[in-house]
Amino acid sequence: MSTKTAFRLHSANQFALCLRALRRSQGLTQRELGQRIGVTGARISEIEKDPGGVGLNQILKLLHVLGARAVIELHEGSSTSETVSG
Repeated sequence: MSTKTAFRLHSANQFALCLRALRRSQGLTQRELGQRIGVTGARISEIEKDPGGVGLNQILKLLHVLGARAVIELHEGSSTSETVSG
């Protein structure tokens, strides 16, 4: 039986903390995670410090390697034409 844990992220900093926690929970170093997605350990360090400049493709690769996924959740009463602010 698998257990699902959900994290609701509202900022890039929260993503950084979540990414670091996922990596550490799997016993991976920054270098090892980087090798799995084709970047250096230094790049993983940069992402964990300031993920604001990371492209969606790289985020999705990281999540895939870590066994996680992104889910976009639309709140009741929200309009799909609303602008998302950072």
